[in-house]
Amino acid sequence: MTRADVPAAAPRPRALTRFLHRHEGWRGHLLLAPALILMTVAITAPLAMTFLLSSWSVQGYDTVRTPGLTNYVAMAENPMFRILIGRTLTIALTCTLITVVMVYPVAYYLAFHTGRHKALWLIIMTLPFWTSYLLRVFARRVVLAHSWAAFAVLPIFVSLDKINRSYLEAAADLGDGPARRFWRITFPLSLPGVVAAFVMMFVPTMGEYITPILVGGPDSMMIGNLVQTMFGPMNNWPAGAALAVVIMLTTALAGVAFVVLNKLVQR
Repeated sequence: MTRADVPAAAPRPRALTRFLHRHEGWRGHLLLAPALILMTVAITAPLAMTFLLSSWSVQGYDTVRTPGLTNYVAMAENPMFRILIGRTLTIALTCTLITVVMVYPVAYYLAFHTGRHKALWLIIMTLPFWTSYLLRVFARRVVLAHSWAAFAVLPIFVSLDKINRSYLEAAADLGDGPARRFWRITFPLSLPGVVAAFVMMFVPTMGEYITPILVGGPDSMMIGNLVQTMFGPMNNWPAGAALAVVIMLTTALAGVAFVVLNKLVQR
């Protein structure tokens, strides 16, 4: 046998390959890295531009690019802004509370009474989202439909579906009726899903501006409508950016409060 007939030895793995082979977690991080970098840039860059734009101001027809807090001071001194903030918070909280209360029975039915057809029912729940958002908004002017209800159903359904049924059977064996089992076992164990549904409903509702105009009319104007006006007819982008920053900060604070509440509930 000649040297040419001898199979070549496999090349030694490089240091990075050996490291990734030994550490499974880092292999996952490497796979996620491109998507994470893209998402970070796509989210951070617009936020940075919005914060920078909010520090500028408009004088006459000129944009003053000197950083400052002029827009925030003007908002704090304007009573209309405080009214819009209060109205927006009231409408967002009211819509969130009503929606969560209404969809809880739906999620309960999906978790406990659909059996093998859960996937089919979940698909049926998302059917309205197969159409345009504007079409759904116009449909609500004729019939009562929903915008974010499916987003509230899903986290509640997941919490209910994860409940160990043996807890309910044990409670029934000890003499608890359906209502007592629900309030002592089912509802407390589903609270993390309820809190998550609150967050998923409250965040998009705070920024609504199409639905209040098309469904509620001019008397239901929210702060999102004022942001759209600043970027549109009034052509005051710095003020619109400042309003957007206030909305984001308010929503972020509410989201943090919901997350803290969720952790307290899980203890």
